[in-house]
Amino acid sequence: MNKKFIGVLLFFFVTAVAFSAEADDVLGEAGRLMEAGRYYTAFKLLNDNSWGTENPDIVLKKVEIALNYYVSSIAHETFGFKDLEAGEKISALRGREGTYATYYFPISEVLHSLLQKYPEDWRIHKALGEYYFEVFQNYRGRWRKSDEEVLKLADEHYRIAREHGVYDFKSLFFLGLNQILQKNYDQASVLLTEALKCGETTHPLYATANYNLAYAYLQRMDFAKGLQYAMNSYHLYQEPIDRADAARMVGILHRQLGDRSAAIKYFTTADQLTPGNYYNLMPLLELYLEDAQPAQANRLAERLFALQPTSPNILNDIMTSYGRNGYSTEFINLCQNLIGVYAQNNEILGNLYFHLGFCYYVLGNYTECRKSFLASQEYYLQCYLPNHEVFSVISDYLEHIEQIE
Repeated sequence: MNKKFIGVLLFFFVTAVAFSAEADDVLGEAGRLMEAGRYYTAFKLLNDNSWGTENPDIVLKKVEIALNYYVSSIAHETFGFKDLEAGEKISALRGREGTYATYYFPISEVLHSLLQKYPEDWRIHKALGEYYFEVFQNYRGRWRKSDEEVLKLADEHYRIAREHGVYDFKSLFFLGLNQILQKNYDQASVLLTEALKCGETTHPLYATANYNLAYAYLQRMDFAKGLQYAMNSYHLYQEPIDRADAARMVGILHRQLGDRSAAIKYFTTADQLTPGNYYNLMPLLELYLEDAQPAQANRLAERLFALQPTSPNILNDIMTSYGRNGYSTEFINLCQNLIGVYAQNNEILGNLYFHLGFCYYVLGNYTECRKSFLASQEYYLQCYLPNHEVFSVISDYLEHIEQIE
């Protein structure tokens, strides 16, 4: 009896060792295929293996390929793969039409099933966290769960893995990002700092981690620390739009630290990288007015106005900035100059005269105020219906002027 029992144990032991050796061989071959860009063949090899849904190492390698090397995805549950040819890149293939080997691979179901068998394999929690993070990144508002649910699931699984010592740069990055979304800036700073310590500068999200950490410190009003990470992100980013965002963040932090000259430099850099962006031009306008450079301010104001010359919002922002810095007369001169530039457009003229009327009203020059509001009314009547709300606003001001005088 004892010999039979020992024989059974020996059989299971030898079988387990054999399966382990087989899994190691398969994983090694898959790794070599991935290094050669043969992602379809690597996934097929793992998927066709008899332990393709049972062995945690094999399943997690399949998840790695699916999340990082797919060329097409349907709801991140069906994935298309391709063996790359010389010079081909995954990023260039995504979103393009093509014929790819497609596999149904519902990662959340597969991993939750695996977790039932291996409840203390914390790598599975980390993989689930990464899966839900990727879903959030790729399918915001378009997945079968709400964004809030997806973020909660990603945070929950990443957090469990981290509590058991299983984490990497990407998982810490997400945990920090999620704390920013929750406005928990102190905890976000801790997690993002930890992420940067264990990450590589070549990671695609490394620059963004620096940027987000700068933002967290900005919200904490620790501007000097924020500036350090904003500068890091500016130097790390490669794309003009990303570098412009980072330059703007650097400008914001320099402004908060009272270094107006440096702030102007970086907002100007942001404007050069992405010309015509309101969020670069408006702070620059304010900085030039604060720095008593009205000529520079006027040039910027003309560019700002040209973004949407019929918009009362932009012109109102320009007027407020001039008035706050004691340049109301310069604002009037600016508007009069713009009236000549846009003399053929009734809607733009209505906008300019309306704001001239408001500026004169604030200055107490009711004669010019009345003239400007009446001119605005006349031009707006050429392009708006009589029931437009602007006419009721103009009427209110005209009535109030009559009462004052």
